[in-house]
Amino acid sequence: MGMAGELLMRLCQIETLSVIARTSVVKYRRATKTIPEISRELGVAYLVDGSVQRAGGKVRIQVQLVDGRTGVHEWAASYTRRMENVLQLQGRLARRIARELEATIRPREKRQLSEERTVDSTAYALYLQARALRFQETGAGVVEAVRLLRQSVALDSTFAPPWAVLSTAAWLGPALGGELPPGLRGTSFAREAARRALALDSTSAEAHVAMGIVQQLDGDYPLAGQHFKRALALNPGLANAHLGQSDTAMWLLRQSGYFDGLHYHSVKIDPLLKPLRNEPAFLRELERLGLDDATVRHTMERLAPVFQNGGPKRLRDGETPSDSPLQTGVSFSS
Repeated sequence: MGMAGELLMRLCQIETLSVIARTSVVKYRRATKTIPEISRELGVAYLVDGSVQRAGGKVRIQVQLVDGRTGVHEWAASYTRRMENVLQLQGRLARRIARELEATIRPREKRQLSEERTVDSTAYALYLQARALRFQETGAGVVEAVRLLRQSVALDSTFAPPWAVLSTAAWLGPALGGELPPGLRGTSFAREAARRALALDSTSAEAHVAMGIVQQLDGDYPLAGQHFKRALALNPGLANAHLGQSDTAMWLLRQSGYFDGLHYHSVKIDPLLKPLRNEPAFLRELERLGLDDATVRHTMERLAPVFQNGGPKRLRDGETPSDSPLQTGVSFSS
């Protein structure tokens, strides 16, 4: 899911697209199910399928946009670029897919997707490998991811994404039983890596998520909430940012003496994650806590399909969530 995951991240930056997170999509990487079956299970209208080939310092990406209901290919294209220009290619692909879906791209999103930065090709390849290992969420995988990320930043220390992943790996590795070197584990290194990522790219949503998690570990939930809010402004479809924001909101609810369920929007973006859900009263309480109107209104709009399908359910001990809400969106596999 390396290159595919990066393209997903770019598509998530377009607010008018609802994009399924990689943790749900990756389950279908080698699936034998039909396109309509996958589409129904993910609750999406379209799938983006593709392949990536790297050779001789160049990368070739073939992409197809598929109607999830019929399995008919609506559009296909093939692009070849030098590996150091892959960030530009990802932005171009995201803009083209959005155009084919007749999605509106706001000026800020267009600027984000028109990145001109180049990156050392070997450093980027190491980053992709490490990212895939980190998201396997095993102790051994995170340890190997850290080893590759250290090589990546040694080759190109000005590329922010590896630092953001290093930040999350610093606390995740030990939590999963992985043995990281003393100087590369714990909150202290996680904070330093997140700071480095933000210093290199203050518009990186993942860097803000990394710092938000560090602030949660420090117990500073209000500051964590600011970073998650900024991450969502930069990348409205980033599931980890919604999850972090939800955790922060629940901390505020605990402080106010109110607690009732969790993780609305992360369910919608990552339906196979299946976390708990709560009641509409949760949103009313967010308003009471003083969250700005735009944030509450946006959350309510994005949750409309949940309420239209009978609303979120309160779960009793041992009970499991009901089927995931339907949505229109894009998925990518390779």
